[in-house]
Amino acid sequence: MNGESKLFGVTIRGWLAVLLTTTVCLMSVFKIKVEEPMYTLVIMAVSFYLGSKSTTMMKQNDDTGTKP
Repeated sequence: MNGESKLFGVTIRGWLAVLLTTTVCLMSVFKIKVEEPMYTLVIMAVSFYLGSKSTTMMKQNDDTGTKP
C-alpha cells in the first residue's frame, strides 16, 4: 500500500473530486445559481487529483524502470 487513504478502492482525493463535480452539475440541473468560487473549487480539486495521479504513475514507472 502506498499510504493513500481509500474508500471502496478509490482515493479520498478521487471521491472529493467526484463529489464536488456532481454537486455543481446537480446545482446546474436544478437551476440553483452556482457562484464563481464553487467553480474554482471544483477545478482546483480535479486538477489536484489528476496532477497527483500523474505524479504517482510517473513515480511507479521510475521504480519499475519503464517509460510512460
